[in-house]
Amino acid sequence: MKTNLFIQLVTVAVSALVLAGCGSGKDPEHPAAVVEPAFVEAPALVAEHPDDAQKSAAGAGQGAAAGEKAAPEADNSIEDDVATAHEIADIVITERTDIDAIVARDPGKSLTVTGTAQARAVIESINMDTRTVIAKTETGELKTFVAGPAVQHLDKLAVGNQVTVTVVEACALYLGTQAEATSGTADAVLRPADDSPGSMVVSAGQVTAMVRALDKDARTCELEMPGGEVQALSIPEGIDLSQVKIGDSLTVETVKTIVIEVKQ
Repeated sequence: MKTNLFIQLVTVAVSALVLAGCGSGKDPEHPAAVVEPAFVEAPALVAEHPDDAQKSAAGAGQGAAAGEKAAPEADNSIEDDVATAHEIADIVITERTDIDAIVARDPGKSLTVTGTAQARAVIESINMDTRTVIAKTETGELKTFVAGPAVQHLDKLAVGNQVTVTVVEACALYLGTQAEATSGTADAVLRPADDSPGSMVVSAGQVTAMVRALDKDARTCELEMPGGEVQALSIPEGIDLSQVKIGDSLTVETVKTIVIEVKQ
């Protein structure tokens, strides 16, 4: 997760918090907006990359079927799998992600934002020689996708198949007492156990920054990022700063799950 993305996530999350009226410290037992997030029902899946999947898939509410063996790995990296899933999601989903829940269980110290997006597209044509697929989105647009090596079972797709893409995103922010700035990422890929087209990609990231300067009156702070870079952040009105102090750590954790299903 890059530094600029971390800042964007903080900005989006605290802005959403303000819009929902959470985090003011007035009623910690009853946050202003708490909505149960949507859960994705996907077919039985097996781990394409078992070691990573075991760590990440449990948090997404999915698991490999008991007794199933991992699907054979294709000649591509997990980075290719993740990039392909994101490309397909960008083609099929044209609307912004809807925020399902904003939860401030400890106002001024922690916040969780969850959101989902779902859309469908219908395959209009397939060229096996060039591995090119043209699909019509829900808005009527024709989108072209060139299937790389990460796309398995292309030969099982047919004109008229419906491709459904569901994206579930979660972002958590919290204050802590960590001693230094850190960051990390992890990805996992799972595929249907029956070798049908489709996949689920889980991407997780974490960045911890240190609060090095804080002006509560001006509502600004400076964060030291992993690697030593310092970035300034403006804090919107409505966010409780009473518990924030210089030397605190601010951690952002994100999990993004992309489920691609094909109805034949």
